[in-house]
Amino acid sequence: FHGRVSSSRHLQQKENDLRLPYLPTTMNIALPALEDLRVPYCKGMQLRTIDLVEGQIVTRAGIVDPCVVGGYVEASPADDVAKICVFDRHRASGSVGIGFVRGFGLKRGAFGSTVAHDSHNLIVVGTDDESILTCADRIVAMGGGQAAIDGDSFVDMPLPIAGLMSDMDDVVETETTMAEFCKTALELKLKDPFAALSFLALPVIPEIRITDRGLFRIHPDGGPECVDIKKKKKRDKYSCLPILRQQDLNYSKTSSSISRASNARKSSTKSQKRRRKATEAKMPNISMENGDCEKSIDG
Repeated sequence: FHGRVSSSRHLQQKENDLRLPYLPTTMNIALPALEDLRVPYCKGMQLRTIDLVEGQIVTRAGIVDPCVVGGYVEASPADDVAKICVFDRHRASGSVGIGFVRGFGLKRGAFGSTVAHDSHNLIVVGTDDESILTCADRIVAMGGGQAAIDGDSFVDMPLPIAGLMSDMDDVVETETTMAEFCKTALELKLKDPFAALSFLALPVIPEIRITDRGLFRIHPDGGPECVDIKKKKKRDKYSCLPILRQQDLNYSKTSSSISRASNARKSSTKSQKRRRKATEAKMPNISMENGDCEKSIDG
């Protein structure tokens, strides 16, 4: 059934039926629960997006008003805003980067791939969390590859060799079938959406990218800066998303404590200098010439 539109019953096939028996899997992955992909809404927030530039691999950093449903920020197909997730597939760390992207024209479902330069983690774009995880599950079951999901129907191309290469004879035919499915079923407007998708996780190309560690702004005169997908209207305060590990949180607390202690020492030093100057100003101006010293001693 490779490359053909299939029904949901194929999702239940065993992993061993989809993998080459002589190749070890490179899908060392721990997918999160559905609720872990939710993005809580904060009052007054705006949403930072990755905006595609058609025909180029550079992106632009966009700002939109979020689509809020039940207190959570969701994709908005009507506004060409889709959700994008990058899952670590090498260490089973459970690390996932969550963001939003504009420019694919995705109307429904999800599509994803393990070809995602340069770390080649699992990257999926979708209109809802359920479709994103269904697509991710399908790709994991194949041992890596590319897939597109629309409800119970999907197309896929297994890439069992490191999640990057195929052993199939009909690769070109399969790619043609997948492109047609993406255009008609998902209504993707890009000519080659998987090619565009493969560069969104490469955090060395301006202007904004996403990895399993979160969203990053790429500065031409500096390095990447981890930013939040949420941008407050009154105060542009950046923080790091995705799901932070406990050691990251501990490091952040320690860094804050050190910073507060350093500021306290600086403030104390400035106060001491002000007091010393005030004391010196009240003291009489005593000359150190010999005559004055002698008079002072005689007195």
